[in-house]
Amino acid sequence: MSAEAFRELAPAPIIEALRSCLAIPFALALTAVPAVVHAQDEGDAAAEVDDDPDAVEYVERPVRRGRKFPVLIASEPEGATIYLDGEEYGPVGETPLRTRLAAGEYRLILELDGHERFETEIRVRRRRRGRQRYVEELVPKLLGMISVAAPEGIDGNAVVNIDGEPIGYAPIDYEIELGPHQVLVELDDGREYEEWVEVNIEEPVSVAPRFEVPEPEPEPEPEPEPEPTFARDVGRFGSEMVAAAVGLEFGGRYFRYSGVETDNLRPYDALGVPVARLGVRVYPLADATSSWMRALGLEGMMALAPALESNTVDDEESIDTTWLRFELGARVRHRLGRAVVGGAVGYYQETFDFADGSSIESEVPDVSYRALYFDADGRIPVGPVQLFAGLRLMPVLAAGDTADRFAGSSVLGVGARLGAAYGIASGVELRGEAAYRGYFYGLDASDGDMFIADGATDSLLGFTVSAAYLY
Repeated sequence: MSAEAFRELAPAPIIEALRSCLAIPFALALTAVPAVVHAQDEGDAAAEVDDDPDAVEYVERPVRRGRKFPVLIASEPEGATIYLDGEEYGPVGETPLRTRLAAGEYRLILELDGHERFETEIRVRRRRRGRQRYVEELVPKLLGMISVAAPEGIDGNAVVNIDGEPIGYAPIDYEIELGPHQVLVELDDGREYEEWVEVNIEEPVSVAPRFEVPEPEPEPEPEPEPEPTFARDVGRFGSEMVAAAVGLEFGGRYFRYSGVETDNLRPYDALGVPVARLGVRVYPLADATSSWMRALGLEGMMALAPALESNTVDDEESIDTTWLRFELGARVRHRLGRAVVGGAVGYYQETFDFADGSSIESEVPDVSYRALYFDADGRIPVGPVQLFAGLRLMPVLAAGDTADRFAGSSVLGVGARLGAAYGIASGVELRGEAAYRGYFYGLDASDGDMFIADGATDSLLGFTVSAAYLY
C-alpha cells in the first residue's frame, strides 16, 4: 500500500499551547532517540554475539539532526517488527510504537509472521500540532501444502528438510508459503533425495521420495554341520571291535536211550574231557556314528578234544574218538544302561565220532549234529565282576549215524550257559563259564527192526576257563 493510504490525524487543540512551550527543549533532548534505540539494540545484539555465534550484527544507524516530531507507527494486527531505512540497522521496536522522528523521508518496513512483508516510504512533516500517525493493515500470507510420503521399501527414519530446515519425519504434511521450495529427504544411512517443488494455493504438492532399494546381502551359507563323531570306549565290553577268547574246557557227555527193546544200543558216559576252545567276535563298524551299524557283528567258535579214547565198561575194547564242534554266525548287540544284551543266528555243527573198525562200531552213539542256532544273551556288571548268561535253540537239520539207524527220527537241540568275567587289565579279562547242550530224539521203529527204541537224550556239559582280549 502507498504512502497516500496512510491517515494523518491532527492533534487536539487543547494541548497545542503546552506542546509549543515545550517543543524546543524536548526537541533537543530527543534529537538522538532513534540512535539511542538503535544503540541499545546494538548493545544487546553485541551481547548476544558473545553468547550466540549465529547472532546478527547490525550497522550503526546515522543520526539525523534537527527537531523531532511525535509519530505513531501501528499495524493491524499488532506486534509487527519495525525497521526504518533498512533492516541492516536493526529493528526500532514493534507496533504500536510511539516515538519522535526528525522531519524527512523514511523507508518503513513491517514484518509479522504469517503475513506479507510490508515496505513503503513515509514523510515526517514539520508540524507543531498533533502526532503524525501511520497505520497499516497487514495482509496474511497465502499458504500451500507440501505432502511428503514415506519412502517405499526403506526401513528406519526419513528426515524431511524444507529449504534447509528440518521439519520432521516422513510421512508429513507441512504448510508453507507459495512459491518454489527445496525438499530434501535424508535417510539414516546417509542417502538423500532432493526435489524442487512449486507450491500453489490450488492443491497440495505431493513428494514421493524414491530410493534405490539395496539388494539384500546374500545370507552367508551355513557352515556345514560337523559330522557326528563317536568315541568308542576301546577295551570295554559292548563297544569292542574285536573280542578273542582262548580257553580250556573240561567237557562231559551223557547219552541214554529210552524204551529200548534190543540189546545192541549202548549208552555212553564221559567226564572231564579236556577240550581246547577258541572264540572270536568281530564288529567291523564299531567306530561308525550310527548306533545300529555299531551293533552288527560276526562270530565264530571252534572246540576240539585233541586226544580222546573211549573204552567199554570191561575195558575189553578201546576206540579212538573225535569230539569236534564249531559255529559261524551273525550277531547284534545293544546297550541298556550298564547292561549289554544281544542275539545271534548262525550255523552250528558238533561231531562225536568213533573210529571205524571196532566190533561195537554200530552200537555206540556216533553223532554229527548239523543245526541252525538262535541265541539270546546278556551281560551286566555286578561289583567287580560281570555276569553273563545265554539261551540257545538249535533246530537240528541232520544228526548222523545214530539217528539213521532208525526208520524215523527227529532231533531238537537246546543250550544254556552261565558265567562271569573279571577284568585284570585294560581290554583283558578272565572268564569262567558253565555250559549245557541237550539233544532230544524222537525215534520210530517197528517189530523186526535191528534197532528198537522210543527215544534218546544226548547231554553234553562243559566248564571253560578262558582269557579274553577286547579291542
